[in-house]
Amino acid sequence: MSRGSANQENSRLDDYRIVAELARGGMAAVFLAVYEGAARPREIVAIKVVHPHLAYDPDFVAMLADEARIASSIGHPNVVEIREFVLGRADGRNYIVMEYADGETLSMFLKHGARGKRLSTALAASIAADVAGGLHAAHELRGPHGEDLQLVHRDVSPQNIIVTYDGRVKLTDFGVAKATGRIQRTQPGEIKGKLAYMAPEQAFGREVDRRSDVYALGVVLYELAMGRRLFGGKTDADTIRNVMQHNIVPPREIDPEFPEGLEQIILAMLTKEPADRFQTAGAAERALRGYLRSVGAGDLAASLGAFVRDLDPDRFRAKQELLAGERALLPPPGPPRPPPRGPEPDGHPDDGPTLLSGQIEDAMRQIGLSASQAPPRPSAPPPPRPSAPPPPRPSAPMVGPSHGIDQTVQAEFSQAVLDQIRASSAPPAAPMIPAAAPPNTLLWVAIVGGLLLIIGGAVAIVVLVVL
Repeated sequence: MSRGSANQENSRLDDYRIVAELARGGMAAVFLAVYEGAARPREIVAIKVVHPHLAYDPDFVAMLADEARIASSIGHPNVVEIREFVLGRADGRNYIVMEYADGETLSMFLKHGARGKRLSTALAASIAADVAGGLHAAHELRGPHGEDLQLVHRDVSPQNIIVTYDGRVKLTDFGVAKATGRIQRTQPGEIKGKLAYMAPEQAFGREVDRRSDVYALGVVLYELAMGRRLFGGKTDADTIRNVMQHNIVPPREIDPEFPEGLEQIILAMLTKEPADRFQTAGAAERALRGYLRSVGAGDLAASLGAFVRDLDPDRFRAKQELLAGERALLPPPGPPRPPPRGPEPDGHPDDGPTLLSGQIEDAMRQIGLSASQAPPRPSAPPPPRPSAPPPPRPSAPMVGPSHGIDQTVQAEFSQAVLDQIRASSAPPAAPMIPAAAPPNTLLWVAIVGGLLLIIGGAVAIVVLVVL
């Protein structure tokens, strides 16, 4: 975090006063700011501001609009909230305002884990369970007419998961999410996400669904619990080769003391074929919480917060000193907001593979897939494009630290390569369950039919009396 690096925003952006820069990448910078407007109480926030060279790029602005629209609709305690977004402005000052999650990304956990400060398996499982809960809420997101948006995050990775200093877990950055009704669409053969956390079908350029996010979370959990990378190579070519070859060493082959129940869950999340995985993030969450109960782990928020604060004590103290003056000016906290009502834990058919040995009381029951046949959501109109000519786009690759703007791959394979890959290892097609007729429709049919019978009988009686 650096102070005084917000020159392009002039230390102010509309009703927001910029305090410090949190992170910077090739597409956007994230700033710590304070809301000082009149519409709502004073608040410390994070603002993602588009770099000037992309401010007039319609594709990028559309991607940012998708991220803001999707994330602001989820409403789950384990997903970073969107406060406001201002896009398509003629002056090019496009930005998204988010809640400020005061903590560290899991990237720092992995960095310190490689140096010996390894997370306990219980804390790793607790983090993954919270992320799975947020993912399930996102996957179950519905449009204004009840249609399934078929949302897939596509970038579940350590850079996009924040653990706060008081032990809360937050999933962020839906910038490359796939959903029905997106303004910007992925072209055939294009892959988006971070190579080391892609499911095989995503790396192959095939269609992805919620199970691809479950796989990515399995990679994150493996790395957190083992303190080592799973697929990461020295080069991108090495990484994508490792993902495609799917060489996974079970945790207990590396560490015989690793808990068998947690290993079973991890391997169930990491099966190569989507049909063999947990079919929803909700199923993975239930299995993880069942494992935590089986080992007597209760509320781990305090322990998790202490672990995060201890990762880099000097960094933690510096951030708190920077925020102390701003926090002193905040209004006293009101009553806590009720948690958003998300999908019920069992609102989706039980949907995961059965774990071996029956060691976990909440182990999944084997089931088939389910698929919604809801009508597609009408596409939202693209944001207005300013009349000013777009400046030339630099060719430099995106670089920079985490907090939701870390490097994300957007690559294209040639059609010949894709055809060869698909021919050699196409996944099984998901069976589709036909949609049943809505109950209200059947009720009205019965009522109308009954009225017609009554009217017909009355007419017949009148005719007989007249005759």
